[in-house]
Amino acid sequence: IRRENKAAAGSASSSSGSNVSADVQQLLMTALSKLHLKQNEQGEWYVDSGAAAHVTGDA
Repeated sequence: IRRENKAAAGSASSSSGSNVSADVQQLLMTALSKLHLKQNEQGEWYVDSGAAAHVTGDA
């Protein structure tokens, strides 16, 4: 069963079958664009928050 999202009616997202509103899509894209992704030696990707750079060794 497919539910139509009235808030996204007429937008590009509704034509692709997405049930996510344009506002939610924009918020998600903004949040994801601020992530710092790094790859380790094994080729695995992980999110680097940068918190380790602020930790001192004498804690």
